[in-house]
Amino acid sequence: MKGRTLCALFLGALTFVMVGCASSGGGATSGGFAPTSSGAPGTSEPTSAAAVATVPTVTSLAAATSAVVSVSSATLPLTGSQTQADCSTTEHLVDDDGDLHGQCEPTIVAVNTWSAQAAAVDQGLPPGTNCDYPDQLTAGQTATVECVVVNPDQSAGVWEFTVASDSSVTGKPSYRQTTAAPPPSTAAVTTAAPQPVVSATDPRFGTCKEAKAHGYGPYVSGRDPEYDWYRDADHDGIVCE
Repeated sequence: MKGRTLCALFLGALTFVMVGCASSGGGATSGGFAPTSSGAPGTSEPTSAAAVATVPTVTSLAAATSAVVSVSSATLPLTGSQTQADCSTTEHLVDDDGDLHGQCEPTIVAVNTWSAQAAAVDQGLPPGTNCDYPDQLTAGQTATVECVVVNPDQSAGVWEFTVASDSSVTGKPSYRQTTAAPPPSTAAVTTAAPQPVVSATDPRFGTCKEAKAHGYGPYVSGRDPEYDWYRDADHDGIVCE
């Protein structure tokens, strides 16, 4: 690219100097003589020293061309002068015109999230944890990956680890808690009031007369426990009848 630019500048300078030669020596003949107003008609005289001085020589043409090339070389930008050998392992050559010269720029690579997740699980990340991976990284760079989780006890935290541009994981994932688990429930336990004990028998009275006065009886032997409380005067197996 720089070589083509120098050739163009050289040809431009050469054309400029040749045009200057033609315009400066327009009246000169091939023998170096020009008609003068003081000479006799039909005769020629040597041109004056001033006229000869205005005609560029081959030496002056080379010097002018060298000067133009020198100035052009000094002012040309150096962009696009790098080759692939100048680029590091994390850079690539941007060569727009295909001349194997260009500019070294950082290489951008996509992160393989599946590979990185598998590597993180191998290093201790709980399986199934959702993580926020970068889409791409500059070759040779690393990035911190965060995985926000909510635990069964309602506490929350973040798993963190480092992923490289080649999708590898550096070191073991670490965990830090961001929200503590809520305290256990303190709801009051309601205790049922004791139920009154219902007696399996009727109240006991001193005599059958009192029992019958309160609406109890009769009691049959072998069926009612109350039979044994009272006297069976006629021995018919029934009391308080």
